[in-house]
Amino acid sequence: MRTIKFIVVSLFILILLPVFSCQKEVIIEVPEEKSDEISEKITDKEVTEITPSPISIYIEENIPPYLEKALKKVVNDQPNNFSMVDEFNKAMLKIGTKEKTLIKEDKNDIKSYIKIYTQILVPVVPFYTYTDNINWTDIELYWNGKVEALDYITNDKNIPTLLISDDTLTPLRNLFDYPPQKDVPINIPIINFSNEEFLGSYWNKENIWSIVPFENLDKRWKVLKLDNKDIFDKKLDISFYPLVINYWVSGDEEGIKKLIIALSNYLDKNRDIDDLTIINMTGATAMVRGVANRMGRNGILYPAEKIGEILKSADLTHISNEIPFVENCQGRTSKELIEKLIFCSEPEYIELLKYVGADIIELTGNHMNDYGYKAMQYSLSLYEKEKMFYYAGGKNKEKAQTPLLIESNGNKFAFIGCNYWGPDYVWATDENPGAAKCDYEYMCS
Repeated sequence: MRTIKFIVVSLFILILLPVFSCQKEVIIEVPEEKSDEISEKITDKEVTEITPSPISIYIEENIPPYLEKALKKVVNDQPNNFSMVDEFNKAMLKIGTKEKTLIKEDKNDIKSYIKIYTQILVPVVPFYTYTDNINWTDIELYWNGKVEALDYITNDKNIPTLLISDDTLTPLRNLFDYPPQKDVPINIPIINFSNEEFLGSYWNKENIWSIVPFENLDKRWKVLKLDNKDIFDKKLDISFYPLVINYWVSGDEEGIKKLIIALSNYLDKNRDIDDLTIINMTGATAMVRGVANRMGRNGILYPAEKIGEILKSADLTHISNEIPFVENCQGRTSKELIEKLIFCSEPEYIELLKYVGADIIELTGNHMNDYGYKAMQYSLSLYEKEKMFYYAGGKNKEKAQTPLLIESNGNKFAFIGCNYWGPDYVWATDENPGAAKCDYEYMCS
């Protein structure tokens, strides 16, 4: 009986072995064509999985309209790279005004947070306003309803109305953390601040003031110092300037870099000292008579003792030097010549112009040819030797009328001038040097 059972079990095992052997071969042996198909499917799947999703961006409600528009422009123009989301926790990048708040509220793993944009605002008044400075503490009082705190910025000590745009009112609310009090007189024009109609309507009004972004400054508005800090001072530490609003972005460092690069194409540049050119322009200068006498007593550099550093601090310093340099000049010793108003300066006086950093010399003065054409030519040679540019006067009429073109820090300037009063001998001719005679048709052409 045991023998029969053993034979049955052995037969059963022998029957199963080929079955499993066949199954094993089926699993291992895959037709060559099907293998390629599976490989292609896997490759397609992998490509789909590694394609990056757009970087999602969340922005706070108190972001100013111009920044929000710029961000939306980035998203619209680059939908494969960026997207906008409404929920804070679903965003890869978060943008707001308070960096600590962004970090605290973000439950995700933040790898980086940096300033994405710095806005600098500037107090301005109508051009003909007397005051030159405004105090930050007085602005705070004004914002809180004590509007008389700023009566000194109007010529008649009246309460000034704050003329401001929506785009600027929003960042001011962020800066103060609350809106202005109800008693604060505010005028929000419907038209845009950069609109010519606006500039033409308000720049010469009385009893108004405004706060505008640095990039929107216009020559028809007078820029006020803030706590005696000059926004045009290149040495100004902007971190101590009260009207600065920073906007921050938190999130992945690589994502932030990509957004900053994309955003730079849609935001106006704010204050960048590398793009800023400071020009100091003086009135008439005549180193003769009383000035020359004091230079003789106190030294050639005496007139620059109090103003030299200011003049030298500019990128371009302009001097309107009214009279020629003459060797053996008696401009401070000859009473007869002085009474006849025949003026000259001693050649060494050019050291004063060099000391104050003179770059541009205007030659519209009435006395340029008091000592004849040779003295004028000699003066021009001194300017050329010192690499000082000159305009409105020259070796002949054509040279005198030619505008002076200068580029500084990427900014282009043209200087042109003329002499209206004469006398006739001061004007340059086709052959002789002198000042440019006024020809308004030519100057405006």
